Amino acid sequence: MVPEDSPKDGAGLPPRSAALERLLGRQGAAPAPIPETREEAGSAASTSADWELERLRGQLRQAQERLADLEGVEASHGRLIGLLEANAEFLVAGDTEKLPGRVLAIGLELTGAERAAFFRIGKDGALRPALTRPEGAEFSAISRSVVRDALVGKETIVHQGRVAREGLERQSILDLDLETVVATPLMARDRLLGVLYLDGSRAGRFSRADIPVLEVFSRLAAAALLRLEELEQARATSVQLKVENEDLRTALGERTRFGNILAASPAMLKVIAHLRRICAYRSTVRIAGETGTGKELIARALHSEGPWADQPFVAINCGAIPETLLEAEIFGHEKGAFTGADQAKPGLFEQADGGTLFLDEIGDMPFQLQVKLLRVLEENEFRRLGGQSAIKVDVRVIAASHVDLEQRVAAGQFRSDLFYRLNVLSVKLPPLRERPEDVSMLAEHFLDYYAERLGVPRPRLAPSALRRLQREAWPGNVRQLQNSIQRSLALLGDGKVLGEDELVLDAHPGTAGVGASAREGESLKDLLARVEREHIARALEASGGRVTATAARLGISRQYLHRKLRDLGLRGGGRPSDS
Repeated sequence: MVPEDSPKDGAGLPPRSAALERLLGRQGAAPAPIPETREEAGSAASTSADWELERLRGQLRQAQERLADLEGVEASHGRLIGLLEANAEFLVAGDTEKLPGRVLAIGLELTGAERAAFFRIGKDGALRPALTRPEGAEFSAISRSVVRDALVGKETIVHQGRVAREGLERQSILDLDLETVVATPLMARDRLLGVLYLDGSRAGRFSRADIPVLEVFSRLAAAALLRLEELEQARATSVQLKVENEDLRTALGERTRFGNILAASPAMLKVIAHLRRICAYRSTVRIAGETGTGKELIARALHSEGPWADQPFVAINCGAIPETLLEAEIFGHEKGAFTGADQAKPGLFEQADGGTLFLDEIGDMPFQLQVKLLRVLEENEFRRLGGQSAIKVDVRVIAASHVDLEQRVAAGQFRSDLFYRLNVLSVKLPPLRERPEDVSMLAEHFLDYYAERLGVPRPRLAPSALRRLQREAWPGNVRQLQNSIQRSLALLGDGKVLGEDELVLDAHPGTAGVGASAREGESLKDLLARVEREHIARALEASGGRVTATAARLGISRQYLHRKLRDLGLRGGGRPSDS
């Protein structure tokens, strides 16, 4: 602006040079009025210089702002890279004990803070210091009240500058001459895990601009911490489950398995406990139980679970061998002892020397042979049939019978002295009908066993089928259940579920005898035909008229059953045909 009292003419003023025009930035602009006096020209020159100086200052400020922006972009870029690197490191972290140290180290590097502390919430809900950086920093020197504020409010707490310090009036901050104090909660999925604390003195580089970066960083750290805690909890749970599984398996093994015996019922668990107590003794054992209860299985378990498990186990059914051959089988014979004895043969006592001899159905042993057995039990020696020299043996004898030996003794059919010699230790097996709790376990076991043997898919046992099995009386006991499962599985084929309708159950022994007494004037041939017809009719009815199931129940082929049905005038359902 030109002063009003400046001369109007330009007398005596030299013309302005092109350089001055460029300096004043007026190239291309409308020419300014030419000063008329020297004073006016001097004043104009001074004013133009001020304008130029102000313009240069503005350009300098813009350059500084651009430089600051560039520095800010570079700093932001560095922080972003730092956050990404931190996140990448947290993603592969595998230990909650090492994580706090890395969090503090990266946090100090990202923010320029001078000190940092990591507080974690324990399982009891209490906040406890976990780590500080640099190492050796005293927790007493850290403003715990700021940490508590962040914990309670679940938000970042920032105190910065002299006014803030004076307002706080906290000795810990005043003593350390801290410029900035920050505490930010470590939260992930709305769960509070701890607090991250950082501070810096006035000489430090930590500022409010670092707070947003710190908050993002704390969320990344909290997510990593939560992931590791959950992972470690899962590992601990897995280990605990493995331990519990082993304990349970051991407990189940002790509770339900002895040798190859499976049991869950109180009655059989009591038997197993008794077997555990007596298996180590060399004394003779008498096993009593109905047919099919598993007497030989018990005998084998006593042998396999005892100190002589690596010695021979030899078994014989005394009722299955003719009396004339039984003595030679048990005691052996010399060459020429009887017709056909072309060479000497050791008996079962010699074969079982050092181990166990199981005499099944000992109640069927001939009376005279009982005397020889008693001598072996008393003196541990015997003579072969036709032999002269005594043979010493060390054998534990286990005897079993489905009949009541005490009644046999009372009837004079079994030697009392032998009975007492055999009855040093005794085991009484309950029938399957008295232990329905075992049916499920046994049925599942037989399904596994026969599915593998038959090479067929292992079906699931339907609840209705299991209930039916548990309702059965099982006069044939475990053996009958085993046979029923085997036949049912064979007939099921590739079925995935063994239902009640697919079960093939045996007709109970003795049912065929109903009405089997001969009628007056009835021949034996007619009686047998009538019994056969009634038996097949009942099997058909029990199988719902299904020929395949009936054939399996009767243990005959479908073709043979079809011929019988035709010959007997029966059709599906067990009713006489109309023809």
